[in-house]
Parts: sequence; C-alpha cells; structure tokens
Amino acid sequence: MQAKKNILVVRNPKAGQGSRLFENTMCALQETAQRLEVIETQSAGHAEEIARNAAEANEWDVLAVAGGDGTLNEAANGLIGSELPLGIIPVGTANVLAREIHLPMEAQGIARTLQSGADISIYPGLVNGRVFLMMAGAGFDGRVVSRVSQKLKKYFGSGAYIISALTEIFSGPSPVIQAEINGSTHSASWIVVSNICFYGGSFCMAPSAHIETSGFVVTLFTSQTPWGRIRDILGVAINRSGVPWGARMLSAKNVNLSGEDGVMQVDGDFVGPLPAVVEVSRQPLRLIIPRVLVTERVRFKSPVECTRLTSSIQG
Repeated sequence: MQAKKNILVVRNPKAGQGSRLFENTMCALQETAQRLEVIETQSAGHAEEIARNAAEANEWDVLAVAGGDGTLNEAANGLIGSELPLGIIPVGTANVLAREIHLPMEAQGIARTLQSGADISIYPGLVNGRVFLMMAGAGFDGRVVSRVSQKLKKYFGSGAYIISALTEIFSGPSPVIQAEINGSTHSASWIVVSNICFYGGSFCMAPSAHIETSGFVVTLFTSQTPWGRIRDILGVAINRSGVPWGARMLSAKNVNLSGEDGVMQVDGDFVGPLPAVVEVSRQPLRLIIPRVLVTERVRFKSPVECTRLTSSIQG
C-alpha cells in the first residue's frame, strides 16, 4: 500500500466556479492524506511565492493548485527545478492543463490522482525567462485575453473569451507579428506556441504537441479580415488530428516574436507587449498525472480519444 502523502493546497478563491468540487475534493483528501493544509492566495503572484517557500521547506510531498491555468502557471514558476511535484484541482474557467492530462473532473478521481498518481518530469516553455505550461499566444489571442477582466470571467465563465473574441474580430485587423523560427522569419497576425494539444478548453490547436516532449508546435495564422478570422477559429474548433484551416505549423525549440503593437498571452493570462523570446526550460518541473496514462502508455492525437479516456477514468 502506498504511503499517505503530505499535501499542501494552494487555493485561488477567485478562480472559476468550482467551490463545490473543491469542497468535495478536500473531504476526499482528508480521508487519504497524511497531512493536509490549505493556503489561499491574496494577490497576483502569491501562488508563486507560496510554491517557492513550500519547495524550500521540504515538508510536503505534493503541492496541489486549486485554481485555474493562471494560478497553475504561477505555482510552476515557484516550483521549477525543485523536487516538489505539482498537482491539479481543476476549479478554474477553462482548466486546459487538467484536460490535457485527462484528469478526472470529480472529487474522488482528483484525490486519487494526488495521492497515488504518477510523478513525471517535464521541461516546460519559457517566455522571457518565465515558465509557461501550455501555450503562449501573440497577436489576435493576446488582444482577446487583454480584454477579459476578472469580472467578465466571473459572470460569463469561458463565455467571456467568446465575447472578447467577437469584439476583437470586428475591431479591425490585428497587428502583424514577426516570428523567427529555425533560422527563418515568418509573418502572421496570430501565432500560438504550443506545449500541449489543447487550447482554450477542449479545442485541439496542435495535435502533435505533447507535454512530455521537449519542444513546441508553432501555429501561424495570417488572416486579417473578420471572416478570415472566423474561419481560423472554426478551423481550430473542428480540428481533430491535423492542421487547422488556414494555418501553417512548424516545430521549434526557440521562437523570437516581435512586432509593433503586438501583445501576448501566456497560459490564458495577458502578459503585455512584445518582443518575446520563447524557449524550452533547461530545468525540469515535476507534475502529477493519472497513473493510467503511464501504465497503459496512452498517447492521444484527438479530443475525441481524449474524451473517451476521461470518461473511462471517471467511470
């Protein structure tokens, strides 16, 4: 029997609308954990500070983040290069990383993963020296995320991004972004550097990207008209295993992004203007994933297959 773990939970009280899931997960963990403590974040950047202090204290077996992808990003920046693994309690708006690792979206499955899941090492991306776990987007989606306030997410959930995207689509052409990739310069109005398959929830942006692979899939869109942008978004929405409509894909380990008036989002949070250097971290991050992914050596290429696995895990 596996030893019970000491689990520190970092909770973002403003994240998403998953208070019941959080409470049920805490009840399940109280029955399985050796020690369980919860610290609530007080401001932006607090999760990173808590994670760094926890890693240095050497008292915990898992640091679990109860929040969204932005809170996970903060915690990852505090844990990078340490021996303390990162776990997920998905109570955010989109929960993209939780979907990527096929984490069960119910309390018992989450608690089981935190207590007895597989501990893997990944090499995440860096944007200007800061860790990102999932994706970094420049141009169109950077501008979309910049319009999404905490208040908008509170009232509309993931629909806040749809409202913002529609506003951005009809506000005029996006600035042109230059990307230096593998020695060549490419121009686009929307660029996504992906470390995982999923994007914006359960949409498949980069089917060949995998979180355990060192390197990125770069997706470039060049549309400037509203209808061209709608085509791009629909292409991502219906994509299953190939290149989205109107896009070009490249593999890379380093990407330099620049462009006047270009802005950027990282893991779903707005970070500011370009330029940006995107590269693979040389330091590993430990991540807790469902053990079934390791024991069955499962690797997926489409959201349909991902959904089937997630359903089987929850069942």
